[in-house]
Order: sequence, then structure tokens, then C-alpha cells
Amino acid sequence: MSSPIVPTQGPTLSEARAMPASSQMVDPTAFYAQLRSNGRITSQAIPDSPPAEVLDQIAAAERVSQQLTASGHHLQFDTVKDGRASVQVKGPDGEHLRNVSVAEALDIVAGKPPS
Repeated sequence: MSSPIVPTQGPTLSEARAMPASSQMVDPTAFYAQLRSNGRITSQAIPDSPPAEVLDQIAAAERVSQQLTASGHHLQFDTVKDGRASVQVKGPDGEHLRNVSVAEALDIVAGKPPS
């Protein structure tokens, strides 16, 4: 029996982290068009593009991500044994700086300064 899951393609995590953030951005409309052309999305009920407010939120999250990257920091999301999410703030050398709640991580991604 073979698995329907295919290997991922593209850069490894360490290669992606070394890329400038601007080269990692994906045009959501082009991404959706590619999925639709591959036959992976067949529902005509899905709009061609996310609503404008979602695109604004994605752009805001990307700006915050670029700011975090420029400062040498990033958020690492993991799942702990009981299935809950765990979020860590990592420093420039990947060192653990502190844990934050999921709510605080979402606030950070939304542009609110960390407390």
C-alpha cells in the first residue's frame, strides 16, 4: 500500500530562514490558482481571493514577521503532549528567551508590542 502523502518540495526550514522575508512571500491569488489548476481544489464555492480584510491581516502579519526577523527574533509554535499549543520567543541564535501564551503570540503577530 502506498501513502497518498507526497514529499514536500522547496527549501528546508534552515534554508527558508536564511532567505530574505520578501522572497518568502506568496501571492495568495496565485497560490489558489495553482491549487485549482492542479485539481486539488474543485469547489466553485471558494472565492478567487480572500476577502480584503483577510488580505490586510495577512499583510500586517507579514510586516510584523519582517520586524521580528530584522531584530533577529522569531516565534516558534509547537504542540505539547496534551495537544495544546506552546509558543516560544527565540533569539538571534535560536536561544529560548521566554514562553508566551497563544493569545500573546497572536497579539504580537497582530502588531501589538510584547508585554
